[in-house]
Amino acid sequence: MTTALKSKSKWALLSVALAGLMLTACNSNNNAPAEGESAAAEAGGSEQTIRIATESSYKPLSYTDADGKLIGFEIDLIHALCDEMKAKCDISSQEWDGLIPGLQAKKFDAIIAGMSITPERLEKVDFTDPYLTNGLVLVA
Repeated sequence: MTTALKSKSKWALLSVALAGLMLTACNSNNNAPAEGESAAAEAGGSEQTIRIATESSYKPLSYTDADGKLIGFEIDLIHALCDEMKAKCDISSQEWDGLIPGLQAKKFDAIIAGMSITPERLEKVDFTDPYLTNGLVLVA
């Protein structure tokens, strides 16, 4: 294998690993397989399903269109991550207050919902690096 090809392979592997890390925003105590996880996926057989929760009233990040379809930047991000990982996405809209408890209860594998990192949340779940910075300011 040529050096250039080896280098490209390493970068491709790193990209997939980073995408996987973005989807592991889960409780650090959640090392057991999630309930309902596919035995075929665990065995490396068929396509893995990744269950992602979002909150669907935060335009333009994640919201429901007139037809009831989830759309927005975060929905596009979810699909891109699942495509990169060659996994099936199972996206569910949840109430904001149920996101972290649902993750802790293993109802889903990750949350992608415009959630800011706070000390209180860090005690409950792990976060990836931010994918969006917020420059909110007061205007006078």
